[in-house]
Amino acid sequence: NDINKYQQSYLHIERLRTEGDQLGDDLHDLIKGLQTVEDSIGNTQSNYEKIIELNNAITNINNEINVIKENEKAKAELDKLLGSKQELENQINEEKTILKNLEIKLDRY
Repeated sequence: NDINKYQQSYLHIERLRTEGDQLGDDLHDLIKGLQTVEDSIGNTQSNYEKIIELNNAITNINNEINVIKENEKAKAELDKLLGSKQELENQINEEKTILKNLEIKLDRY
């Protein structure tokens, strides 16, 4: 009878040991799963930060493009003004030449 109780206790202890081992394995798997989730969250956060950096870079590029466009407009306007100035200088030179020719003709008479 005592032997029977001893065997039952032994079997019960073995069952508990097996269940404990299984729980340990399950806990280990759970910890690995949590580490995977944690890594994934870290990667997601890192990706989010990269997206923010890229978005900021795109915004800066767009701002630079707008500045370049404004500079091109200003340059075109300046070129137009310089062209007008050159035309006026050409006209003035032509008129000076005409005046010199007239002065020469007047001196002859």
